[in-house]
Amino acid sequence: MRKKTYLIISILFIIAVILTAIIYYYGYYTKPKNTYIKIIDNILDTKKNTYNTYKYKTNLNINFQEGNAQINQDILNIINTSNFNLDTQINKTNKQIILNLETDYNNNDLLNIQTCTNVDKKGTYIYLKDILNKYIKIDINDKMYIFLNSIIDENKLELFKNKLKDLVNSNNCSSNKEGKVTKNTIKIKTNDFIDALEILDENIKNNIDASKYNEDEIEFNVYTTGLMKNKIQKIEITIENKNIKLCIENNTDNEKNNKYDSNLKLILQTDQIKQVTLNLSYDVEYNAKVEFVDTSNSTNIEGLTKDEQIIILDNFKKSNLYNLIKNIITK
Repeated sequence: MRKKTYLIISILFIIAVILTAIIYYYGYYTKPKNTYIKIIDNILDTKKNTYNTYKYKTNLNINFQEGNAQINQDILNIINTSNFNLDTQINKTNKQIILNLETDYNNNDLLNIQTCTNVDKKGTYIYLKDILNKYIKIDINDKMYIFLNSIIDENKLELFKNKLKDLVNSNNCSSNKEGKVTKNTIKIKTNDFIDALEILDENIKNNIDASKYNEDEIEFNVYTTGLMKNKIQKIEITIENKNIKLCIENNTDNEKNNKYDSNLKLILQTDQIKQVTLNLSYDVEYNAKVEFVDTSNSTNIEGLTKDEQIIILDNFKKSNLYNLIKNIITK
């Protein structure tokens, strides 16, 4: 009888310990502050930055509704009916970033460009498919190379992530249940957020007038589902007093092995723009096989020969993009 009683007490004790651990875990990780810290960790997962290569494949459609901005309706129609495919490849070992942009309009090629940036050597090259069979070196500001180097530097990303987490406290964030969805809200002073961005772009304060944002706050609303609020459904970003609002809706989100794919809808609203909707689907592959671009067969944009300039002009006149521009101008 004693053994049976001891066994029952032991089982009850184990159950009590498990329940206590669950209650503590749930209570700790679902507090607004800890929820936001967890969200920052998930979005800026710097563990993935330990991979040497990345390959991003992105498909994008745009729906642009003008507000106060005066935009040519033909141009607006081209933007809204074009399809954009962007293939991005990053090799952290040789610090090379390759972008392949393919654009089509009415199922016809509109613009196909490849850019290659050698971050360490501070060289950026473009290749215009069907226009010139040679890479053209273009000059960009040194500040851009500093920024690009920060993006692929896991140490700076970790510092940026920790700086954001330092901005989170119990006084500036809250959570509210809206049916099965939890709305997690945090308000951060705009200048504090700019200070955090300075880790990635040390020249950011030279490009904007921070004094204009002294009284402004950025409100982040992250809508999550799941018992531990670990599934992000939607993100809303609003800059108060500037009438700027960005909404990011996450429709699907899958991760398996070294691959990740997602479908997003981005909605931007400002005074000048009534609404821009970006329907974006992308997948990411880590430690993927990426190409290496040999830019030895290149010329500086100022060093193009007269024959090369004629080839560029002749081929451009044969393109669909030229015909579209010509039709708009001659209307």
